[in-house]
Amino acid sequence: MTPDEEKRPDVGANGISGRLTAAESAEFARGLASLTEGSLPLPGGLRALAGELTQGRVRSALLAVASRIEQGEPLHDAIDAEGRRFPGHLRGLILAGVRSGRLAEVLGGYVAAHLTGADLKRSIWLGLAYPAMLLVGMTGVLVFVCVSVVQDYDEVFQQFGVALPVITRRLLTISRWVNGVTAGMVAGLAVLVLAIGLIARFAMDAVQRRQFLVGLPLFGPAWRLLSLAEFSRVLALLLEGQVPLKEALPLAGEGSLDSELEEACREVAERVERGEWLSEAMSDVNAFPPTLTQVVVWAEGRRTLPEALGMAAEMFEARARSRVRFGQILVGIVVMVLALVEIGFLQLSLMLPMTQIISKLSG
Repeated sequence: MTPDEEKRPDVGANGISGRLTAAESAEFARGLASLTEGSLPLPGGLRALAGELTQGRVRSALLAVASRIEQGEPLHDAIDAEGRRFPGHLRGLILAGVRSGRLAEVLGGYVAAHLTGADLKRSIWLGLAYPAMLLVGMTGVLVFVCVSVVQDYDEVFQQFGVALPVITRRLLTISRWVNGVTAGMVAGLAVLVLAIGLIARFAMDAVQRRQFLVGLPLFGPAWRLLSLAEFSRVLALLLEGQVPLKEALPLAGEGSLDSELEEACREVAERVERGEWLSEAMSDVNAFPPTLTQVVVWAEGRRTLPEALGMAAEMFEARARSRVRFGQILVGIVVMVLALVEIGFLQLSLMLPMTQIISKLSG
């Protein structure tokens, strides 16, 4: 980001602040692509699109750009004048589309890449939500048994004076602890969980949330692969739009929402500006996997870098999809095993002493 961009406020011409999120950027790009593809007048078309939205940053952005174009500004100047409202990579893509005369195609490719990434992200969230709900349900069953059932069994065991096995004593200990937990402690735990959720939602930006997700076991590598796919796709589109490589690299890094990758792109851009080959600069940076570097080496010898980056994006997306499926299967198996262990634990804990009681009564 240049010093001028840093000084520029992220407030639009109509006074509504807020930078567009990835989903909002894709929505704006989809609308602009449809207008361009249909050769419709931009000011009226943008206002018509805004009229379909009741509120929000996308509507504000559409109206602001329409106003600037009506005042005689070219599209790319109107986008750039809106400051940091638009992410840098979206501004770069629009400029690339205008330069190449392929605005609808460039933005269409960006929207398609976003939809693919959003679908994979949704799969990851579902993969995390399913076991989380099962674990909550299993915990609820254990608490219900401890509160409603175990105490009665405990009284029966004491009346008959049976020697309790270790597994039953463990269940009784858990039951006494659960029954000793006050409503205040439960409310405090709920407040803590809510506070963590609010911090993650409002105190962390998109980049920080992405970095947290990348660090998750099992599903974290899939997020990193998605970042690489988004970087490769955006860089390919920028290069196809005749944006110089040294300018395209930082924009593509920003579009990945991965702080490590974004920093690596700035470093590589500086080295490219000094005259190094892209593959040479990338090979010395850990953020880029060897597979991507090899693709770039192959493409540089044939001058087909945008096409090769597009293939690399598809490769990363396929690998991310494979990891997501593997993670969902593995997590499902683990949760199922835990559920079976819980059921077995409860049954054995309660039935083993009962068999002793039955033996005493029948003997």
